[in-house]
Amino acid sequence: MKNIILIIVLIVYSTGCKGDPGPAGPTMYGDIAGNIFLYSDNGQVLKDNSGVTITLDGRQYSTQSLPNGTWKLSGVPAGIYDIVFSKPGYITYKEYGVQFVGGGTLFLYYRIWLSQIPPTTIIEFKLTQSSNNTSVFAKGKISSADSLNRIIRILFSKEPFTTSATINFLFSQYVGVPADSTSFSSVFAFNEDYKTSYELSSGSTLYALAFAAPRSGGYYYNYNPFANSYEMYTTGLVFSNSQVIIVP
Repeated sequence: MKNIILIIVLIVYSTGCKGDPGPAGPTMYGDIAGNIFLYSDNGQVLKDNSGVTITLDGRQYSTQSLPNGTWKLSGVPAGIYDIVFSKPGYITYKEYGVQFVGGGTLFLYYRIWLSQIPPTTIIEFKLTQSSNNTSVFAKGKISSADSLNRIIRILFSKEPFTTSATINFLFSQYVGVPADSTSFSSVFAFNEDYKTSYELSSGSTLYALAFAAPRSGGYYYNYNPFANSYEMYTTGLVFSNSQVIIVP
């Protein structure tokens, strides 16, 4: 009779645990949820935020956002995940290191949005330096103008940029394009703060790329802790020719 009771207890315990058993106990499962917002090229949030694909990078978990922007990944085991947000025609974005303990729902309360890829491209881009190399002059042209200001983002890297799904860079600068204009120019100082912050040596080479950035602001790149640099997806974006400057 005692053996029968023991068998029943073991069956109840094993069926009551949530997840698969492991060396440290059962793996906990749950849901990861949040909101996503889509922005047009003019910086306005859209009424329909559906069709964004949300995936756990490297895992077979995927879902799509609803018109109100809500989304949920169901039945996810506990772990630390990189979450990718993508939709054709919009900037792809990755959120690194989301820690999920399982056993319930993790709701990402911070605001995440995808910006529409600008229809404008850079048709001319040039960087030059002052005689002592401490100032960098940027100038160029874009393919078309409209009634709003445009931002050109310049990315800098220690290594030459390569054609791939993602690119990594150290830091960025921006140049404004006035409304109804196709030309841009600016100058910024290459001071000691850059050398200290990014561990740059005098005489070393920096590579630069430029592209027309979304008007809605950030969320087209994020810090990649594995590469110790910033990372952004290149899908749909058109970049300028590469430029080189020398660290003073």
